[in-house]
Amino acid sequence: MEPNYKIETKCVQVGYSPKNGEPRVLPIYQSTTYKYDTGAAMAKLFDLEPGYMYTRLANPTNDAVAAKIASLEGGVAAVLTASGQAANFFALINILGAGDHIVSSATIYGGTFNLLNVTMRKIGVDVTFVDPRADEAARRAAVEQARRALTGAQQADGVARRALESAQAQAAGLEQAARAGENAAPLAGRLAQEPACPASVARVSEVLEV
Repeated sequence: MEPNYKIETKCVQVGYSPKNGEPRVLPIYQSTTYKYDTGAAMAKLFDLEPGYMYTRLANPTNDAVAAKIASLEGGVAAVLTASGQAANFFALINILGAGDHIVSSATIYGGTFNLLNVTMRKIGVDVTFVDPRADEAARRAAVEQARRALTGAQQADGVARRALESAQAQAAGLEQAARAGENAAPLAGRLAQEPACPASVARVSEVLEV
């Protein structure tokens, strides 16, 4: 268990624990790949066992930084990205999906504004921008408007889903009826060439009704 350090100590100590004879300060690992003595050892990495195979996926330096950030923020783990924009997108796409609605300040950084106003709209996430200088009533009104829009979209989605299920059921019924007709036609032809009897006529009538 991690010691209950103060934040100043965490900034220096957490994330990297050197073993006997190892450098006190974490090196910056610049290698793109990592060496293993056997193919079997390498194969274990594809079974998600701990280790490194390609620095784009994991890197000792990055892991130490992520562990430090997670500790500072009180989280279980952290993910490093190459830019703040990528971090914003990861945070949003983790909790949002098509049909969701965001209420955001209208004065956020331009790149993040475009992320919400352009990119997120392309994947079905709507957004309402509110002036941060607006009073509490205006902000609450924007949230309520977004809630109503989301509820309306969910209801419309439910109606569309039920209509689709009904159409699929009707199509399945028509297909079953067509197959029954195809099966009944050869039987009716054979029986027409044989001496008629009440049982045969009744059987043909039963099949055709199905």
